[in-house]
Order: sequence, then C-alpha cells, then structure tokens
Amino acid sequence: MLKTKQIPTAKDQQKKQATYETDTAPLFGDLELLVNELLQGDPDIKRAISKADTGTRGGYRSLQYHMTKAGVTNVSPEHQRILDTLKLDDDFHQSKASDLKNIEHRSPSYRVKLVFEGNTFRKSFSDLSSAQQWRDHMLIMFSETTNLE
Repeated sequence: MLKTKQIPTAKDQQKKQATYETDTAPLFGDLELLVNELLQGDPDIKRAISKADTGTRGGYRSLQYHMTKAGVTNVSPEHQRILDTLKLDDDFHQSKASDLKNIEHRSPSYRVKLVFEGNTFRKSFSDLSSAQQWRDHMLIMFSETTNLE
C-alpha cells in the first residue's frame, strides 16, 4: 500500500499560525526597532526573538544570532548605543539568574533556606525572582536585627 502525504489545507495553516502566535508575546521596544531597521522587519525573526525573550530573556542573544546570520556588521552609532544598552540589560539578568545563594532549585519550585541564630527559615516559590526577593528581604532583616544589639 502506498502512503500519501497529506497536503495541509488553508484552514490547517491558519490553525498552525494561530497556535504559533499565542506561544509568543509581541515584540516591542528596542528589539523591534532593531529588527525593523537592521533585519528588514522579518516576521519570522521577530517571532524567534520574541519566543527567546519570553521564555528566558534571551531576546538580545537571539537578535545577535540573527544579525550575524544575516551578515549585519555595520550599524549606526544610535543602533550601537541601543545594542550596548540591551547587552547591559542581558548581563544584569544573566547574573541575577545565576545568583542561587541559599536557594535550591527543586523542579518546578525554588526553595530558600536561611539559618539565623540557630533558627532555620524555609520557604518555597514558583519563580526564581520571588525567591531571591524573599531571601534578600530576610537577610536585610537579619542584618538590621544584628546591628540593633
């Protein structure tokens, strides 16, 4: 028996496109400006960068990849200023994501464990940012308590 390949219909294509668009947030701001001006506003590149930025804040790295792939080397001073700003933002978030002091990642949650004056404090969070904020808040409280004595 011969196997035949099913040709997607227009309805299938629309369904696939609708699914693909709901997986990513719209691209905006500096990333969209750079894609529009340096990469001719390619919608596939916009979707790829948006997807990377939504999940892991990897929009800058994805933009760099697509610029290299497209051979974009010369940029205006204004574009370079925007790229430098995006790089600083990316570096900050990368350092923040790697700050796991007193935090244990237990999929799908993050558990903070602090010991102060023989007492153990534990709390679980669904995202790293909340865990870091609570940890930092508690450490400030501990230092203020120590300074009062």
